[in-house]
Amino acid sequence: MPRILQIDDDVIREVAKVKEYSLKHPCGEAYRELLKVGDALPVGDNPEHVVHIHDGYRAVYSVSVMDTKKYHHLSLSVEEKGKYPGIPDTEIILDLFGMGKDVHDLDSLWIEEKAKAVNLIKEIEE
Repeated sequence: MPRILQIDDDVIREVAKVKEYSLKHPCGEAYRELLKVGDALPVGDNPEHVVHIHDGYRAVYSVSVMDTKKYHHLSLSVEEKGKYPGIPDTEIILDLFGMGKDVHDLDSLWIEEKAKAVNLIKEIEE
């Protein structure tokens, strides 16, 4: 049965809350060092970075800092085992997070096999 992406006011509020938190708590070198030694939670295990979207979508959003540049990092997955979000739904969710509307405009995109997630990266233009 096809999944139906449902964006309502609750989802929009949650996205805004997660984005605000992530912008205030960027993941830089210090975070990555803490993560390596087990003194920090992975972003996907921190509920402040996670938005559950109706009908089984899970979005994990963070802001990564590398070489003084900031990047949106969005990881999308669906609860159905072995499945990934489709491109049209991915582009709608990208837009919700302020990352544009086209996967072709991203700086990087890759599939994370273990988590069955799509990772999307775009530089934050300030």
